[in-house]
Amino acid sequence: MSDRQWNAVHQILQEHKSLHKWRSRLDELRRRYDGIFYVLQTRCPWRCLSPAYGEYQYINNLYADDMAAGIMPLIVDALAQHGGPVLSLRVGVGTSAGAKSVEL
Repeated sequence: MSDRQWNAVHQILQEHKSLHKWRSRLDELRRRYDGIFYVLQTRCPWRCLSPAYGEYQYINNLYADDMAAGIMPLIVDALAQHGGPVLSLRVGVGTSAGAKSVEL
């Protein structure tokens, strides 16, 4: 994700989430959202996500939390408006090979 795209995502996160615990680790948070966008773009299972993004279970939970809070659609829209890919959100994505997804 470009700096411009990250700034748009970060602004949404500041408006909708408590980021106080991330102040000193924003690069880590950015890497985890890069992991989310990688999974959405490639449609790979969470368990196949490279450890370079962080622990896949944590990233999967971050995605699920943002979906439940209604934040992820805002993030995906902002990313697309700032030159990012158009991503399909996935619901019911698990770590097993048989997990099903539904595009929104």
